[in-house]
Amino acid sequence: MKEKPKLLYHGSQYLIDVLMPRQANGQCEAEARMGIYAAATMEEVIPFALPFRFYPDCPEGKLSFDSDGINSYLRYGSVNPNGKGYVYVLPSDSFELVDEWEWLSVTPVKPLRVIEISVKDYWHTITFSEEAKKIERELYGADPECFFREDAAPDCYVCKIASMDEVNEKWDTLVREHPDDPNWAVWKKDIIAEISAGGELPYYGIFDGKIICEAYAVPNYTPGKDDAGLREEGTAYLSAFRTVKEYRGKGYFSRLLRFMLEDLRQKGFVRAVLGVEPCEVLNKQMYLHWGFTGKLYTGTCTYPDGTVIEVEYYGKTLE
Repeated sequence: MKEKPKLLYHGSQYLIDVLMPRQANGQCEAEARMGIYAAATMEEVIPFALPFRFYPDCPEGKLSFDSDGINSYLRYGSVNPNGKGYVYVLPSDSFELVDEWEWLSVTPVKPLRVIEISVKDYWHTITFSEEAKKIERELYGADPECFFREDAAPDCYVCKIASMDEVNEKWDTLVREHPDDPNWAVWKKDIIAEISAGGELPYYGIFDGKIICEAYAVPNYTPGKDDAGLREEGTAYLSAFRTVKEYRGKGYFSRLLRFMLEDLRQKGFVRAVLGVEPCEVLNKQMYLHWGFTGKLYTGTCTYPDGTVIEVEYYGKTLE
């Protein structure tokens, strides 16, 4: 009889206080029982901690993946490259061995500790089918092999949440490009402070190592009619949509926006709001095309130098 370890590990994409027995859908009787499954090592449960999702992400969606205990093969579905998962460290008292490596508890178990993992640290363990690659491109703006690789092919276009180094690089460029407009230096200072404090999320599109698209999201924020700001749980305010001139009209920003909205949806946001000046007719047409069809109201926005502009605000439900 295999000796029972004092500690066991369980992987889940959900953060839970107490693990409850659930019906498993395994390929044999031992893997398809009601209970909590665990393993003797953390490595063996990583595939179950990775946030593989149905596509589309709804009851009618489909998810299919396999694991050899460490590596995963995603046949159909998606996984957020910026996502997180959880490994639970469990007392082994209530567990019994059901096969060569899996242990099962049929009663609830309270974790001793929860370890948060980042998908990017285990990206190299995931292999994608051609269908899954297509889904990743649609949702996250790039082929899976383009993420987290310093030696990515030159034609790789990657959508990501930017690092602070990338944010500083981009805003240094923006300030240099507007030497006669003092607003840009103030905006740079403000946005870096917001991002550093966790009050804003920077989304960048990077092609051949160059930042070509950018957009930002302020969590739980809806601009008020005086543009002072009204906090609202579940809403993200999107702003500062920009694409380098020579890359406009080629679909790069659309891919970044899809990545951004999917990431926000997976973070639990239910609505996105953006603003556009009434005179920006082409931008309004693009936003309508992207589903921002619900006009909320018309307000104003004041620049650092005192300039006041009129802004129309539109919303979109994240489904």
